[in-house]
Amino acid sequence: MNVDNLKFLYEISRKSLDEEIERYKRLDEKAARLLTGCGIAIVAYTALVKEASTFICKSPNTFYEWSFIVIATLTYIALVSSWSKLFSSMRLINSPRIEIDDSVSGMIKESLEEAYEDLAATCQEATVVARGILVGKQGQIELAYRDMQFS
Repeated sequence: MNVDNLKFLYEISRKSLDEEIERYKRLDEKAARLLTGCGIAIVAYTALVKEASTFICKSPNTFYEWSFIVIATLTYIALVSSWSKLFSSMRLINSPRIEIDDSVSGMIKESLEEAYEDLAATCQEATVVARGILVGKQGQIELAYRDMQFS
């Protein structure tokens, strides 16, 4: 391959990595917004259930009182589960990046073709790692969203 083709390959690989990193940032922002909303919902729901339980369930005897307790408990569990999944999706993970050090400048001085080829391969490897991280993060957020829908 000539230098122009390798440069083009590197640019495409770099753009792909940049897009994955941007998706990573957007998923984190979405998870943060959902986490905030879920936290508010938990607080509001807790206050609502506490207030309602003083009127309804002093000592549950009827089917409706027991139904209220079961439904309130299941909803609360779903909200807390959603919150914990969102929180775990936001854990800090080292995002892949390209390390530029003295060896890269040495490669460029020796062979520009080899430098582009190695940098493109590094970008492609980092993109694969980033996609794996994103799949896990996206799975956690989807599970949290399902829990929210249930509640």
